Amino acid sequence: MFSELKFSLHGGQIGVKIIDMQSFLTLIEQIEKELPSSERKIADYVLQNPSAPLFMTMTELSAAAGSSPAIVVRLCKRLNVDGYSDFKIRLSREVFSNE
Repeated sequence: MFSELKFSLHGGQIGVKIIDMQSFLTLIEQIEKELPSSERKIADYVLQNPSAPLFMTMTELSAAAGSSPAIVVRLCKRLNVDGYSDFKIRLSREVFSNE
């Protein structure tokens, strides 16, 4: 398992974030059972259709999973990603590396 360092600059201070590079889908699978039912709907949809969210807006994903955009944001925070765009980037790395 590899880690990635992510650097950011905030108000003149440098922040470092270590990102665990385990399989993103595996991470979702591992936490799925512990998620609130609203977040689990999103996670289940992503696990069953891993490439679909790559071509969806957050609103489209939430509608397809029977949830709301706010719940997608909460799931992103729980997965320690910087918003929906970062979620799609992490997911795409895995989806396209498995083809």
